[in-house]
Amino acid sequence: MNRKGFTLVEMAVVLVIIGIILGMVVKGRELVQGAKTKSFIVDVKNLENMQYTFYDRFGRFAGDCDNDGLVDEKELNLAQTSLDGTPTGLCTAGTAQDDPDAAFSELKAVDMLSDESNSAHSTMKGGFGFAYFAQDAEGKNVIVLRNVPCYAAVSLDTAIDKTLDGTKGKIKAGTAGNSAWTAEGLCDANLTDGTVGTVLYYYDR
Repeated sequence: MNRKGFTLVEMAVVLVIIGIILGMVVKGRELVQGAKTKSFIVDVKNLENMQYTFYDRFGRFAGDCDNDGLVDEKELNLAQTSLDGTPTGLCTAGTAQDDPDAAFSELKAVDMLSDESNSAHSTMKGGFGFAYFAQDAEGKNVIVLRNVPCYAAVSLDTAIDKTLDGTKGKIKAGTAGNSAWTAEGLCDANLTDGTVGTVLYYYDR
């Protein structure tokens, strides 16, 4: 019986085919990530645009119930379960409501959002965590973005600030202890799997 193994040429062809397949898998993953990131950025910009539309109509931002120029919610590390749908409707004028639901409920009350749950409205497309309106420790209005993959945070920063630096501009890494991204070290060099616990979008400036 004549047994013959693979020739070097045959092995080379197999390795080339495997390399092509792996390249297609990696490229496909990059395309999927890119599409999800674009949807995420559109989601964030839509939240900003809704706030300014609300401001044009009512002279204040949604969630700024005491009309002091700041969205009342101050916590930057909320769980999504904190968005439980209460309070509902428009704020009681002049009464601060430290509640992440307030802004979403007001946007729903004036038909700028559908009648879905506030938790559903806070969920970002592409599986990129969730968002809500608040103010930071320095009293600046922000959109708080929780559980954002590093590559999405970098793409958002590039799209909005035209630079890669999570320490300045309109897009910043959130509270102390979270990773920041800079031109020298993008999310600790873990663009694919790294997660920034909180990203803050300073839309009101």
